[in-house]
Amino acid sequence: MAEQRYARVIVDVANAEVDRVFDYIVPEGMALEPGAHVMVPFGPRTLDGFVVELREETQVEADKLKPVLRRVEPFAALRADQLALATWMRETYQCTLAEAFRLMLPAQARRDRIAPKTQLFVRRAREGYPPKCTALQRELLDRLAEPQPLSAVRAAVAPAAGKKGYVSIAPRETLRAPYAQTQPRRARVELNPLQEEAFAEIDAALSGGGGRFLLYGVTGSGKTEVYMRAVARALELGRGAIVLVPEIALTPQMVSWFRARFANAAVIHSRLSAGERYDEWRRVASGEARVVVGARSAVFSPVENLGLIVVDEEHEHTYRSERRPCYDARRVAQARMDALGGVLVALSVYTGFTLLWGLTYYAETFEEQAGVTARPVTVDELEATTRLFMEKLNAAAPLAPHAAPGVLSGDTQAIFDASGTLYDALEQQYPFLSVSAVSPKPMLFSRVLSALNFTGFFFPFTGEANLNVDSPECLLPATIAHELAHVRGVAPEQTANFVAILACDTSGDPLYAYSGYLLGYIHLSNALYGASYEKWLEIAQQVCQTANEDILANNAYWQQFESPVSKAADSAYSGFLQSYDQELGSKSYGAVVDLLVAYYGGM
Repeated sequence: MAEQRYARVIVDVANAEVDRVFDYIVPEGMALEPGAHVMVPFGPRTLDGFVVELREETQVEADKLKPVLRRVEPFAALRADQLALATWMRETYQCTLAEAFRLMLPAQARRDRIAPKTQLFVRRAREGYPPKCTALQRELLDRLAEPQPLSAVRAAVAPAAGKKGYVSIAPRETLRAPYAQTQPRRARVELNPLQEEAFAEIDAALSGGGGRFLLYGVTGSGKTEVYMRAVARALELGRGAIVLVPEIALTPQMVSWFRARFANAAVIHSRLSAGERYDEWRRVASGEARVVVGARSAVFSPVENLGLIVVDEEHEHTYRSERRPCYDARRVAQARMDALGGVLVALSVYTGFTLLWGLTYYAETFEEQAGVTARPVTVDELEATTRLFMEKLNAAAPLAPHAAPGVLSGDTQAIFDASGTLYDALEQQYPFLSVSAVSPKPMLFSRVLSALNFTGFFFPFTGEANLNVDSPECLLPATIAHELAHVRGVAPEQTANFVAILACDTSGDPLYAYSGYLLGYIHLSNALYGASYEKWLEIAQQVCQTANEDILANNAYWQQFESPVSKAADSAYSGFLQSYDQELGSKSYGAVVDLLVAYYGGM
């Protein structure tokens, strides 16, 4: 087989313009493999790069090729599954490969930001004792069955013995060890029958191709011991493990539990010093440490033959990163285990939200089941869809009589009663939306909901859709449709708004149709206003008087509730949504625009 001479490299530049491979010559005698961390010339600069492929040929002209300058670590910095994970990250979180790779190794590993720690060691250079050997020199030589740190011996004695040729003093690399003084405190405990049953199922999955499990129970119910056993079993099978815990829970006591059971476990979290974080990563990447316990970022650890990831307290919102790329560690863990045929174990104390609601957030999405794909849209596409909704809104307005701006004519209860058939047509189109009949309920204290910035609330313990009937009635039908989308398992707010608009559009009910078009137009016109004021103004001037009055009434109503309380409530709800993989939190109400353009853009 011909020697592989060209390395395809992703350079460490977080710019979409260079988010592609660049070919470099592999110098003679340099051993490289996919995942190797290298330094390469890039224009006038020298940059970090990551080898993703080796080839025997290249299409790049010879005079444009440059050689790899050097290899950084003697081992692959990225494993094969991490290279594949980076591609998944790019597609899922719309980031570059360089941004994904940066999550997979500490910043200190790039651009020589930190050097390995060294310490002077003394070792015997020859057997026996020198002539005129002093008592202190003899004592030193007797201690050197194994090399000793220079700091551990008499500083003046070792150099004197070195001059006589009997000892040598040289620097040796040492690893910075976090929690080195932590004493193990937790012993192995016996499992009860229910815990044994849970562990048996996880054990079978570890041995038979992977799976996903949820362990739930109150604090002290034994969940930790079950996953400790699972980690031990993974090691017995020759596989590695990652245990994720919220940053605040990663205490010295937690670390001591792991050190008691897995002496060589690596610890990775933000409170480590730069040197400690770098050395712990190197222990994992080199294969020395096969178990990692850490906070959110530990999910990217280069564990050899990874077979198990545990997510403790999976309901915590801190598993979501607020910095680009805005990933969710739980979703990344799931992707890694799915790709490797491994086991994902999630632990929670919340049986209600996690089982009745939280799991819905991890289910296959409406977009995936319906084949509707949101994508970036152009201003022209946004303008066309906004114009379409303006025309639909104007046509529906005469069929939706009003008692006053923002107030529909007739009985409010009749709007609730009509919701029973609201989803009939959409369920024919998308059968997976079918559920048993659920009646939405008006809230008695709706004004309180308004003060908290809520138009409705889905309560997962009972499956009830609760509606704020104090807010402007013109959007009540669309809000009912939104909450009934949640009842049908559509969890993300952005998707629930989109599904609600589809349901109103296909309902055949004049009031629901008008309200759905109004909701869609508000989202679309707000987006167009920010993209092109001129295009927005041209369309806004054509909106009928009824719709304009409703929009003004809705704006005036909500402005009276702008306060620290409403902002705090919005922040709290946003945190709940973010903890379940909704990347935009409560601000996701505006993201429905992409779905509307994708669905209606071709009409």
